[in-house]
Amino acid sequence: AAGPGHTEGDGHDHGKHAAKGESSHGGHDQSEAEGEEDHVRMTAEQIENQDIKVAKAEGGLLSRHILVPGTITPDTDRIARVPVRVVGTVSEMRKRLGDDVRKGDVVAVLDRHHPPETAQSWDRVGLVTGDPTHPVRRIHAAVDPTLAVVDEARRLRADLLVTHHPLLLRGVHSVATTNAKGRTVTDLISSGVALYVAHTNADVADPGVNTALADALGLQHVEPLVVEEGQPLGRVGELPAGETLAAFAERLDTVLPSAPGGIRVAGDPGAVVRRVAVLGGAGDSAFDAVRASGADVYVTADLRHHPVLEAREEAAGGPPYLVDAGHWATESLWLRTALDRLVAALVADGHDAATVETHVSEVRTDPWTFTVGATGPGVPTTGEHR
Repeated sequence: AAGPGHTEGDGHDHGKHAAKGESSHGGHDQSEAEGEEDHVRMTAEQIENQDIKVAKAEGGLLSRHILVPGTITPDTDRIARVPVRVVGTVSEMRKRLGDDVRKGDVVAVLDRHHPPETAQSWDRVGLVTGDPTHPVRRIHAAVDPTLAVVDEARRLRADLLVTHHPLLLRGVHSVATTNAKGRTVTDLISSGVALYVAHTNADVADPGVNTALADALGLQHVEPLVVEEGQPLGRVGELPAGETLAAFAERLDTVLPSAPGGIRVAGDPGAVVRRVAVLGGAGDSAFDAVRASGADVYVTADLRHHPVLEAREEAAGGPPYLVDAGHWATESLWLRTALDRLVAALVADGHDAATVETHVSEVRTDPWTFTVGATGPGVPTTGEHR
């Protein structure tokens, strides 16, 4: 899926932005302001990298004929020859060349939507790699900054990768390519892909990770599940009507992306549920809050054997029933919402949304590959070991 300005294919097509509203004639303009006229020819490689070399005039007034990306044909030795009259500051020239949005502009919006100060004290969020002054034309989003995701972003020629999970949550002493994190950092930097992380600050945001999950389930009268370090974590709300636990789990399966682990449920399949608590990602630390909320069912992930067994013992077979829907799946719904809000905010800030494309990763970063021998609802919980 893509936001405003999406075009099919991998290549940057910035010639149309450069030429729009500008002269396409090759002759000199007699009204040109005083100063030496420059003719800049850009090779195919420079065009590919959008290396326009305007830094030398930073802060000054430009008055020059510039040949910019537009038409590349064999008879011009793969040199773009679309003259554009540009008179103005460097920032104005960049805007006419399609460099309207900087990485710093995007970071500013993401920080507004997911303030770094709302992240949990142990978390590491914000811009991890990249130069805020560089232009951004394609933004890629994923749950995890894995090597496969970074490669996907590079192949799609993304300038910025936004992920939910941090790459460098714990201290590292080397980013050499002899380890996975080092290879990831190296790939990001060498490809010119900046990395931005919104983790627990996206969990507590509204809209954010947990509101996206609540919205997907159609919850009403939604409120925070618990407050941690002064921030609302998780959500709890009401279904429009009660439904059986089995039907609820099956509906949940239709709104989440599929993963090998599927959806695990603890509870009577025929029990009717209406009040639902949700917490994307690992959530077995919030059982006390779930019980206090009066939820009939709790949707989260990474549920461990002993906490779940003890919770079900305490419930004496009744609510709250537990649903483990997978870490990656429960947190992936937020990505498209975050990108759409980002583009809308850039427009509100006065940027041209047509210069920015957005993509949600198609890489499934759930680490499991397949499941064998899972049982469905209604299978007896007693019997001989196989």
